[in-house]
Amino acid sequence: MHFQLRQIAVLIALIFLYSPASPALGSIIINEVMANPLDEDTGEFIELFNAGDDPIDVLNWQFTDGDATDIIQPFRGSGTTIPANGYALILDSEYADEYELPPKVILLTTKNTTLGNGLQINDPITLFDESGTKIIDTYSHPFNPKNGISAERVDVDAGDVPENWKASIHPSGSTPGQENSVSELEVDLPPVDEPDPEETKPQPPIQQILINEIMHSPDTKAEQTEWIELFNPNLQHIDLSGWRVEDASGKSGEIPEGTQIAGGGFLILAKTKSDFQAQYRNPIEVVEIKLPALNNSGDTIILYDNFDRQVELVSYSGSGSIRGKSLERVQVSRPSNQEGNWGLSIDLAGATPGKINSRSQKVTGTSKLIIAPNPFNPQVSPTTIRYEAPTDALITVQIFDSAGRLVRVLLEQREVGGRQSISWNGRDEDGRRVPVGVYICQLIVSGNPKKSATRVAKTVIVAEKL
Repeated sequence: MHFQLRQIAVLIALIFLYSPASPALGSIIINEVMANPLDEDTGEFIELFNAGDDPIDVLNWQFTDGDATDIIQPFRGSGTTIPANGYALILDSEYADEYELPPKVILLTTKNTTLGNGLQINDPITLFDESGTKIIDTYSHPFNPKNGISAERVDVDAGDVPENWKASIHPSGSTPGQENSVSELEVDLPPVDEPDPEETKPQPPIQQILINEIMHSPDTKAEQTEWIELFNPNLQHIDLSGWRVEDASGKSGEIPEGTQIAGGGFLILAKTKSDFQAQYRNPIEVVEIKLPALNNSGDTIILYDNFDRQVELVSYSGSGSIRGKSLERVQVSRPSNQEGNWGLSIDLAGATPGKINSRSQKVTGTSKLIIAPNPFNPQVSPTTIRYEAPTDALITVQIFDSAGRLVRVLLEQREVGGRQSISWNGRDEDGRRVPVGVYICQLIVSGNPKKSATRVAKTVIVAEKL
């Protein structure tokens, strides 16, 4: 008898130990997730719904997106208690009032400036109570509803299963603080106008625009910015108004109205136009857009036209610790993702925005060296040394005096083949001005183990001030 009583006591203890969240706590569900808003800095939200019969206070409850854990706090003087059959929105602290919210919705935020570590379309979400150990609800089947569209729960009484989540069909793209548009209950949606006959016309063919160069790992210490170069292989100009660039996470930036790219021309999409123009001063067509962050470790870039059709897709891997060198397309005639069709720029400037990529330049088998002006007066201007060498070569450029003594090393064993130019200001290794006279400029091209290094030399004359 005593043994049976002890067994019953153990069973009761186990029931309490492993019982799920109480009915009150468990009635709070994750009902809608906006991970890919039109404004990624302010528009993310998570909607909670109280499916129970009693109000529940969610102050200091926690949630995680797998990258970071946030603690729920009141927002803009709102309370933290969600009434029965009521809604609450967890908003970014920088929320910019982009949604029309019902007056009774509870507004919440987090102690951090972003939700999670910035919600991504592939982020699962787990909601905990204030202890951070008891799971209240989950959103564990994330998907991409498309830009500016939320993921909505179909049935508040059904579990967190893939078929219970769908992309919002509301005309605005989401239903924060109100019945979900995909709910199986009757929902009052705004009337939908009959489509304009003009809008039912067949769509024009997709215009071919190429992603030609990517600066995904700028030297931020030198105030460089991220940018993407587009190339138009067509003869006619193309209107890019409303086109957009999207990354692997679903974040996107839209090209401004009135943007055109000339036939056979280039266009730069820059994250910060002023930083780009400060680094590259030659005339280049550049527009500033809300470019999605280009990950140093690798990413995918997708170009969509204004009909939301995919025009171009490029996936790239990381380049390690290298900064300030762009990824260049080798041949525009080859598919964007063909193996070997991308490589780090070998241009001296680290990139070739607005001109033929250094990886694309056709170079003859013979190395060439041109120096102009020659003679030159260093007190007036430097001289420019132009050379041509195979793109896979290591280059050394040296200056010697007439007696054969080394005066200056302008380049030493660097992978800067192709058609390049470098200047000499008439100074030696210590920065001192060299005497007037005849000097020798030597180009050494090496790198192929099967061939010996080649040398090309030409005289350069340092003249007196006129």
